[in-house]
Amino acid sequence: MTTGSEDDVPAFGENTRLVLGGRAPFDHHGFVNTPVFRGSTVLSPTVKDYVDQTQLYTYGRRGTPTSQAFQEALQAIDHSAGVVLCPSGLAAVSTALLACLSAGDHLLMTDCVYRPARNFCDSALRRFGIETTYYDPLKPEPPRGGRAIRRGAHGRARPLPACRAGAESPEPGGKDGS
Repeated sequence: MTTGSEDDVPAFGENTRLVLGGRAPFDHHGFVNTPVFRGSTVLSPTVKDYVDQTQLYTYGRRGTPTSQAFQEALQAIDHSAGVVLCPSGLAAVSTALLACLSAGDHLLMTDCVYRPARNFCDSALRRFGIETTYYDPLKPEPPRGGRAIRRGAHGRARPLPACRAGAESPEPGGKDGS
């Protein structure tokens, strides 16, 4: 079996990677699937181990064997360099933006972006000195000049007329059926 790393599954096809990714049964007494680890507090063998942070897991919200197995599975499936799990769409958007933007940068964002992401751009990014320009994604070419560009529209299916310059992003489950 595999731990889900690219070194372990290079010759496997996509379906095999879907089945094997993130699995390490011999690390879990032969159980095929990684057990679900629940908890926040992780004990250290000694105070020195705690202070020196010698353990892989130190706090449940920072990862568990379960979340690590899921990340490894996604990494194997996508052939990616790494995976970051986020608890919400806003956390995913803000993590990606903050990873590549710095003070003084310019972000190009579709005008029909997910409302919490728009609020994040208009408040937090603005406070960090990052300018956001919203553009109509239905136009053939977005404006030029940004350090980062968010090309996709809202992740939920909805009628295209809601995606137009100046349009507010409807809330999910709103009257337009998104």
